[in-house]
Amino acid sequence: MSWKQWKAFYDKDINHLSIMNTAICPICKQITQKIAYKRITPKGNLAKCAVCDIYFVWPKASLPGGEVYNEDYYNAWAIKELGSDGLFSMKKVTFDRLFDAIKISRPGSSILDIGCAMGHLLEAAKEKCFDPYGIEISQYSADIARQKIGHDRIWVGDITKMELPDKKFDVITAVDLIEHTYDTGLFFTICGKLLKDNGYLLMVTPDIDSFSRKLTGKLWHNFNEQHVLFFSREAAFNLLNRYGFKVIKIDNFKKAVNFIYLKSVLRFYGRRILVFILSVVGFLLPKRLKRKNFLIPQGEMLIIARKRQ
Repeated sequence: MSWKQWKAFYDKDINHLSIMNTAICPICKQITQKIAYKRITPKGNLAKCAVCDIYFVWPKASLPGGEVYNEDYYNAWAIKELGSDGLFSMKKVTFDRLFDAIKISRPGSSILDIGCAMGHLLEAAKEKCFDPYGIEISQYSADIARQKIGHDRIWVGDITKMELPDKKFDVITAVDLIEHTYDTGLFFTICGKLLKDNGYLLMVTPDIDSFSRKLTGKLWHNFNEQHVLFFSREAAFNLLNRYGFKVIKIDNFKKAVNFIYLKSVLRFYGRRILVFILSVVGFLLPKRLKRKNFLIPQGEMLIIARKRQ
């Protein structure tokens, strides 16, 4: 088989839905033929909906359950090297910036963090006098969060399959979450039910129009097997408006990292060249600088929206 024949066979296999290379938007269910990138994962292309401008992985990926987010997954956060206090200190810098973006001064305002992981955001929220609750799909990390926040304040499971009290929360946060699901419309509907009137929804998610994506193309670090949906700012604005939210702000968002954390995460995602470069740099860095936290843009955006009455 020649190279051209092999490539044609492979492309046909990866887009097996039809010979016209069609894909179905998970949001508006419209059929599109626009493929932005081929093979961003071993089994999927990146398609763009011509109607709602959502980017999504197609053929539809099989999404992992909570068992994937086990101890090995969280070891990528360099928790063994930094320790629990060191990791929280780094995460807290990011989450304090998140809370500074909204103006809620009432002590005891209730907050729900969806995808709360080990509870770092909720720890930071507690210091800001919020009344914290969390939902986490991973039993492993939920157990750790419960030790910090309280057993009765952390629910384990998929929010789309849970029964929770309506209009309970003043704020809902979803950091690094909505890119993991095709059911974004359902997610926003549920958030609208859980929020009080005029409650806030804060999200951090990859920005498909970011400079880093344009610079690196299909090698963008946010293109990995766990991420299946991507938004431009305009697409996020329109979608939230459709589901009953008024968008207050969409802006670039920087996260705090340190040398040890960054190297560990890159190793987990198989970015060997970058790990090698950091290893060389790390050889020259003083030990204290390896733990110094600094803010860097990672091609993500902060979205602040408010539920309409």
